[in-house]
Amino acid sequence: GKSTAVHAAVLAPRDVQIYTFPNIPDYTQEKAILVFPGKGSFSLEQIVASTLNEDNGVLPEELKNEQCSKFPYTKIVFIDSTWNQCYGMVQDNRLAGLPRVEISSRNTIFWRYQKGKPKEYLATIEAIYYFLVDFHKIVLKKDYRGDYDNMLFLFKFMYDKIHELYDHNSLRAYTRD
Repeated sequence: GKSTAVHAAVLAPRDVQIYTFPNIPDYTQEKAILVFPGKGSFSLEQIVASTLNEDNGVLPEELKNEQCSKFPYTKIVFIDSTWNQCYGMVQDNRLAGLPRVEISSRNTIFWRYQKGKPKEYLATIEAIYYFLVDFHKIVLKKDYRGDYDNMLFLFKFMYDKIHELYDHNSLRAYTRD
């Protein structure tokens, strides 16, 4: 298949659960946050600042808990689907009410062309990886030294395999602006 979420489940089976929509858990009663860009999403910096009461009234009340540690969530939710499908999924009541975090913008190196989508639309494993890197630097306040690079092992394998079989310059994913 085309899903890169499977890479995370293979490499971190105790930490990753995959569900097939619409058969997903109800995250509304958990300390869960949805990694999803757009209106209503906060950066990790904003979430950390809110837990330290430095948000100046920007964030909603549920993010302003003085009892929280630097990061008040225990479950991170990612959606693995095409970008066109995921916009419908986030309307589901079990996801729509979750607070959202947006990772810093990065360009994808995904080999599959996504018609009409910008290069900043990441494959799921890329989003997981960059979330972890950002979390490490912003929340844990530690220098990043490749701690999560192994998350991209299968992604890199597939990337290399695609480039072995196809000419890089002929892949539409790399010729779009």
